[in-house]
Amino acid sequence: MNNALRKKAEKSFGEGEVQSYAGITGDFNPIHLDKKFAEKTVFKERIVSGALPIGFIHSLYRELLGAEFRLLKQRAKFLGPVYFGEGIVFEAECKVKGKKFLCSSKARTKQGKTVIEENSEIMLKD
Repeated sequence: MNNALRKKAEKSFGEGEVQSYAGITGDFNPIHLDKKFAEKTVFKERIVSGALPIGFIHSLYRELLGAEFRLLKQRAKFLGPVYFGEGIVFEAECKVKGKKFLCSSKARTKQGKTVIEENSEIMLKD
């Protein structure tokens, strides 16, 4: 389809964002906050809460669609960790389907490893 809207951006997530997210949501999972705990896991260090990159994806959709929207459906696959300070490249695409937009995105490390695949069905608010 040639009518696709596309956006590419890079983002890294730091201590302040993860701490703020934990404080707002109450998600105090030690894999995100406790260095000593995280060192004993398969990840070997703390990882960013998955909701933070998903929120960034939503900001790309907003930039693409240029309006407020209503998220109707969303499916995300977390294929690998996002580490603190790691540059992640996000690619988002939205296509028109009737009165809705079908959007998809991928998040990759700078080395090209896909860490998130996401699909959304979106309707613009009136």
